[in-house]
Formats: sequence, C-alpha cells, structure tokens
Amino acid sequence: MGRGGRLFPCPGEGAGEGNDDPESDARRRRDDLGAGAGGLDRGGGRYLVEQGRDHAQYDTIRDAASVCDEEQDGNGVYAEYKQKSGTKLTFGDGNGSKIGCGHAKIPDVTSFRVCEDDAGDDSCSLWRLVR
Repeated sequence: MGRGGRLFPCPGEGAGEGNDDPESDARRRRDDLGAGAGGLDRGGGRYLVEQGRDHAQYDTIRDAASVCDEEQDGNGVYAEYKQKSGTKLTFGDGNGSKIGCGHAKIPDVTSFRVCEDDAGDDSCSLWRLVR
C-alpha cells in the first residue's frame, strides 16, 4: 500500500454500536454517506464503489471519504483517492472487518477505487470518476 500520499484512518463513527446481524450492520455502513449501489451518483454528489463486499464512498459536498472492510477474510482493505492536483491519497479501514470504517476528509477528488490487500496483486474495483 505504499503508493502516493497516506492518510491515517479515523475511528468509525458509532463503532461498537449495532446489533448482532452482520448484514444489517453492512447495510448501515454502506449507507453511511447515503450512496446507493452500483457506483452511481445518487444525488447530492455521493458515490460508492465495491470490490466483493468491501466498499469505499465519497461525498463531494462534505469532501467525506470512507472505506469499509466487510469480509472476515484476514485481508486488509484500503481506498485510493486521486485529487485535481494529481496527488493520490491512500487510507484503509484500520480495524479490519469489525464495526466501523476508515474516514477522512479529502477535497477535490476526481476519482477513487477500493482495493483488497490479498495474495499477489491487490484486487481493486474500477476507478470511479467523480463529477
């Protein structure tokens, strides 16, 4: 993961809350920024990308970025965000697949993707363009 700039993840808001249903926790975390499935802009400048069950989000109004590890497979998950300046910032979900995601404030994002640090080359989603 030593590519580009590096941010350190903030603790997920509401960490430790939720119920014993991992599926509802996953939906709650996926909807954290109000983004819909499929990587589409769901209004208000909110975007989502997925790689397996892992996902990253970006909100252009709040400059809010997040990345969530939703798979209990021992592989780390991180997101890469490219800015208008050409800088690439990378940060991960520091608590693994536990409740809570990695969060950061990143202005002027032009594209982003989510990656899983697995054996060999990392598995990544396609780059999602941000308008």
